[in-house]
Amino acid sequence: MKINITRQKTGKIIVVLCWLLMPIYLFFVIKLTLKGRHSAYRVMVIQPFWEYRKLYSSTRKYYWVKQIFNNIIMLLPWGLMLSFITEKVRSVKRMIIAGLSLSVCIEMTQLVTRRGIFELDDLFNNTLGALLGFGVYLLVEKFILSHMPVEKKE
Repeated sequence: MKINITRQKTGKIIVVLCWLLMPIYLFFVIKLTLKGRHSAYRVMVIQPFWEYRKLYSSTRKYYWVKQIFNNIIMLLPWGLMLSFITEKVRSVKRMIIAGLSLSVCIEMTQLVTRRGIFELDDLFNNTLGALLGFGVYLLVEKFILSHMPVEKKE
């Protein structure tokens, strides 16, 4: 018995999976960025790339690498899943807007609820993560999906 999985069927399966996983993903983003944090003063760090300067000058390099890496990785699934779900964000410019929009929502929520720090570095790192997710989408599209057989219309 030969199973014929075409590009169209695979694409539809991926889109459905992304739609199912997106609420779970967003729940974990909210949990990571808000839940379990104690209310404190409203704090904003609007100095760009301060974490990178800390990384360079600090003896706690692992801590700063982890901070930066986690903020990049956090929005990678956003960029990947959004790219599969809708064609409207399948450009660098639009993905920057999509990544920056979610990141601004996160940072503003942290600022308003006093649960976390509003940081320009987070906006940059999160947006970079969304762009990396878009890059993964492009790689999957080019090297996997494009080599699958196309469904023939009869």
